[in-house]
Amino acid sequence: MQVNILLFFQKLSNEFLDKMFIMITNLGSEVFYFLAIAFIFWCINKKTGIRIMIVLLSSTLLNNTIKNIFKTKRPFLDDRIEGVYIKSAKGYSFPSGHTQGITTFWYYLMKNYKAKCVKYLGCAIILLVGLSRLYLRVHWPTDVVGGFCIAIIFVLFIDKIIKYVEQKQMGLLSKIFVLLLSNAIMLLYISEDVAKAFGVLTGAVLGYIFEIEYVDFKEQASLLKQIVKVILGLGCILIVKYLLKEIFPNELHFHYIRYFVIGIFTTLILPFVFVKLRLSGTKKWY
Repeated sequence: MQVNILLFFQKLSNEFLDKMFIMITNLGSEVFYFLAIAFIFWCINKKTGIRIMIVLLSSTLLNNTIKNIFKTKRPFLDDRIEGVYIKSAKGYSFPSGHTQGITTFWYYLMKNYKAKCVKYLGCAIILLVGLSRLYLRVHWPTDVVGGFCIAIIFVLFIDKIIKYVEQKQMGLLSKIFVLLLSNAIMLLYISEDVAKAFGVLTGAVLGYIFEIEYVDFKEQASLLKQIVKVILGLGCILIVKYLLKEIFPNELHFHYIRYFVIGIFTTLILPFVFVKLRLSGTKKWY
């Protein structure tokens, strides 16, 4: 039955739909998440931004772990199925990383922010990204359904943990210890994706801890200043990412270091720059 579903989409395939669904599937890409989280952190609410980053990257690590347990082959490896945009389908198939990621991101927002626009937009994007993975024939239907269900359960679970930890009001040294412990656990099943995820997560959380203590950046600003923040911030991040990629060799520990720097740049160094340039702490723009 799963093969028949994918063959149905294969019959519908044409150049226009291919391009459209490739655009849709990239709403579940690393670039989208970085842009969205950076915007939320710098311009909306930094606590929400860091929470979403923790939830999303933890979900990514869970997805990576489950994939390596089940080791399901991709559908385009079947001679009857022709995959589209195969470069977006790395590693094993179950569960769908794009579906799990986009569901994690939007369901967390929907759960914590009751605005109808967030609910409608989130539901539409989750549905479209999941559908795109089937149209492109890079996932089985069970991969998409599995990714969706795992994301829902995971968000319900980790949301309670985050709120519990925040209520405990851990000290600076305790927070750093937890970060070091999580990095030690990473060594048990390290891969390129895991190294990148732990790198940016550790850098971002560590940067946020010190930002709260010593910078106290305020997200509020006029619309013009918000635009300047986003352009300046993203420009700096892209430069740093490019330079580090050129400097560091293509090895696991350097992937970790590169993404660690990007994480700490996002939540500590750039907020410090924004404060010094007086781009924060004024009236809200929304």
